[in-house]
Amino acid sequence: MSQKSIAMMLKVFCVVVAVVGAFFFFVYAPLFVEELAIMYPEAAYLKWPGLVGICVIAVLCYLVLGIFWSICVRIGEDNSFCNENADGMKRMGLLSFGVGVLLTGGMIFLGFQGFLGIAYFIVYFLLMCVVCGVGVLCLALSALIRRAAQLKEENDLTI
Repeated sequence: MSQKSIAMMLKVFCVVVAVVGAFFFFVYAPLFVEELAIMYPEAAYLKWPGLVGICVIAVLCYLVLGIFWSICVRIGEDNSFCNENADGMKRMGLLSFGVGVLLTGGMIFLGFQGFLGIAYFIVYFLLMCVVCGVGVLCLALSALIRRAAQLKEENDLTI
C-alpha cells in the first residue's frame, strides 16, 4: 500500500471523525444538556457551565484533528518519519491529557454538587480512561517517530 493511499484513508477517517464530532458536540450534547436542565430543575444552573465545558472540549478535540490532518499530509508526501510529525504527536498527546483534566474537573465539580450518579460516574471514568489512553499512545508514537527520524537522518547522511 502506497503512502498516498494510506494518507488518503487517514484523511477520510479524519473527516468522518470531524463530522461525527460536529454532530455530537453541536447537536446531541446541547440537546442532552437542555433535556437534563428540564428534567432536573434544581440543576438548571449547571446548563451554561456544561455547554461552555462541552465547547472547550470540542475546541481541544478539533485542534487534535487539525494536527492529525497535518501529519496525514506529511505522510502523503512520503515524509512519515520527521521531527514535525513527532512534535505533532506530542501536542496531540498533551491536548488529550488536557481533555482528560477537564473531564476529571467536571466529574469532581458535579460530584461536589451532588449531581453525579453512578451511571454518569462510570461514563465519565471510561471516557477519561479512553482520552488518557489516546494521550499515552500519542506520546509513545511521538518518541518512536522521533527515533525513526533520527535514524532516517543518519541513513541519509551515509548515502
